[in-house]
Amino acid sequence: MKRQATDQVEKPTKTKMRQTTLFSSDNPASQPVNEELWETTTSLLVYTHPKCQPSSKILGLDLDGTVIVPSSGKVFPKDYTDWKLINNNVVLKLKEYFDKGYKIVLLSNQRGITKGYQDIPSFKIKIQNIVDKLNIPVQAMFSILEDKNRKPLTGMWDYLAEKGNSGVPIDLSESLYSGDAAGRPASGNRKKDHSCCDRLFALNIGIRFVTPEVLWFDQPDTEKFEMPKFNPTELLWSTDLEANSKLPLIEKPNQLELILMVGYPASGKSHFCSQVLAPLGYEIISRDALGTWQKCAHATEQAIAKKLSVVVDNTNMDVESRSRYIKIAKIWDIPVRCFLLETSYEHAQHNEKFRALTNPSHKPISSMVFSMMKSKYQEPTVQEGFHEILTIPFILDINMQHAALYCKYLLEK
Repeated sequence: MKRQATDQVEKPTKTKMRQTTLFSSDNPASQPVNEELWETTTSLLVYTHPKCQPSSKILGLDLDGTVIVPSSGKVFPKDYTDWKLINNNVVLKLKEYFDKGYKIVLLSNQRGITKGYQDIPSFKIKIQNIVDKLNIPVQAMFSILEDKNRKPLTGMWDYLAEKGNSGVPIDLSESLYSGDAAGRPASGNRKKDHSCCDRLFALNIGIRFVTPEVLWFDQPDTEKFEMPKFNPTELLWSTDLEANSKLPLIEKPNQLELILMVGYPASGKSHFCSQVLAPLGYEIISRDALGTWQKCAHATEQAIAKKLSVVVDNTNMDVESRSRYIKIAKIWDIPVRCFLLETSYEHAQHNEKFRALTNPSHKPISSMVFSMMKSKYQEPTVQEGFHEILTIPFILDINMQHAALYCKYLLEK
């Protein structure tokens, strides 16, 4: 499994780490870093061989598990010298593509650099040595943060197209990408792929994807693979009319009532409350604003006492959390409805990733929180005391800012 990423550059910490030697520039190197061949952005390291020429045809490659593997036989390299080409066909096959006019570009996630598993000088030396071994003019881009440049997001490719190809337009129909993170199940001696991010990266760009086995050995592309359960691209083809037809009719209440929202974090609850329910006069009670369920319950009673209909904008994933508010409704003798968000577990995680990418001030919600919510979820029933349970579909505003980004695969699996 590839190392997990966070939102900003981190210094090495004393947290539990792999039993490997950190890549260190104090170790003797076969050659010094040629800084003239390197560029650095906020989250990208870019290497360009001096003889590398622009081309409309790109052969993009992942690095680890696609071009190289640890020569020690370990899962992770012990130092910056611990590598070898993955097989004897690599140089020959790359030469074939090069002779056909392809530009060879390594495009790889290397979050381990900012997690302290290797330092930048040693990593640069490693890449220079790999390029020397390939004996072909190569360009290479490495994403070192959890941002728009990390696959399956297309930031590295966008940089290549906009700044790294000397203005030559890239022909997507002639270009391809190969990587070992292809979403394949275990087969024979090969373990299950750690993710699907390389296949999704190619899909997001709109180019052909091939596995390393297909690329290096011309094997038929017949292996099974599993795509993520949530497909964001499908939202591009749903019309506003189709989406809105699924939305239940919600009118201004003619009597006091209590509504409980039920749904994962980032499922669209708050947006629905502010855009649909608040204009109808509902008082919104949110734990995000108040901090505890006790304060939410107290605020709910206060609002009802003021003759205000209330919507509780919390996750309310289990019977116990919902019962607190249903009891209040019974005390005040008012009906209580449940608005159940249709947004799936996977879709909500996609939404959370989108928030993190587009809102720098957003406080990220960890995958552990999502897992906890999934484990505690109990489907609402009228037996709990609900007058009605309405299902609320997720409706994407295709005209919203960053809609094109939203409809790409944002998660690695």
